Amino acid sequence: MFGGNISLGRILGIPLTISYSWFIILALVTFLLANRMGDRYPFWSTAEQWLVGAAATILFFVSVLIHELSHSVLAINRGIPVKGITLFIFGGISHIGREARTPLVEFIIAGVGPLSSFILAAAFYGAYVLFEDASVHLGEMAITLAVINVSLALFNLLPGFPLDGGRVLRSIIWGITGDYWRSTFLAARGGQVVAGLMIVGGLAMLLLLREFQGIWLAAIGWFLAMAAGGSLSQFKLRKRLDGYRAEDLMATSMEAVPLGISLETLAAEYVLQSRQDVYFVMRNEQVLGMITFRAASRVPRNQWSMTTVDETMMQAENIPVIPPEVAALQAMELIESRRFPVVLVMKDGQLLGYVTQKAAMHNLDVLESMN
Repeated sequence: MFGGNISLGRILGIPLTISYSWFIILALVTFLLANRMGDRYPFWSTAEQWLVGAAATILFFVSVLIHELSHSVLAINRGIPVKGITLFIFGGISHIGREARTPLVEFIIAGVGPLSSFILAAAFYGAYVLFEDASVHLGEMAITLAVINVSLALFNLLPGFPLDGGRVLRSIIWGITGDYWRSTFLAARGGQVVAGLMIVGGLAMLLLLREFQGIWLAAIGWFLAMAAGGSLSQFKLRKRLDGYRAEDLMATSMEAVPLGISLETLAAEYVLQSRQDVYFVMRNEQVLGMITFRAASRVPRNQWSMTTVDETMMQAENIPVIPPEVAALQAMELIESRRFPVVLVMKDGQLLGYVTQKAAMHNLDVLESMN
């Protein structure tokens, strides 16, 4: 359990987590589907309605998971790291470590999700035809899931980033114009437009038509607006980084701490005085590892005097290393994909500096103010 999510382990080697918010939508969808079953089949018992509704809800989320897995598996197949998949209140999301390098790869990875949903819809419709006469319960559940998967595919094909349709749109504009930055900007703007229409439409349904579902449509629109805005901010940051190298944005002021000191000494004699992001544990001129105050804080305070930095530090061999000429954007992607706060910049075995998000942003601001 971490980051507000519950870890479910790995599926096909990909970490799978569930947000606490997922349980809200699990209960809501089960309730709505059970009521739908009751409206369509009033002669069903309450237990029948809820069992079929609950089973359909579970298979709905299995469908969402398959949708996201198709993105992730194809991304990994194309050499793009995947940090994991999270199921949450608005469905699911694949945490892909970096962007595709070509428009064709972007198109394929984005398009495979809706395609998988259409295939699932066809499979569930086939199950409906198969079970329609033999079991009304299985037949109703199958046709419901067929409709849900078609809806899921069509929703994701809306032309707004970061939806799959927005990524497909970006890949097409990118392929035609060759301009990655402009295509990303237009797709993100498209996401904001789609989100705005959903919010307005949802509120109109609620206020003018007294349709309760309007709240859900507006909520999805709000989430999409936040995601599109976040994507636009990330795009602007990536554009700022374009053209810079790791050596341009690295920090060169490296705070060294000796091997064997306690966390209590680290806090009192180093953190309180220098307030660096990271501290390098060294012996003579050799870097043995790295420690952050955040990592030290995970150790109970009453154990600081008995715990040394070398017991808590990240071993040097586990810290990502890049040469100084690597693109700054690639360095930042490495930090994000590895979920590790620092990348070492080395040349010919010599440590030149390190890159963190905080240090990179500071140096970027300085460089831009000089231009």
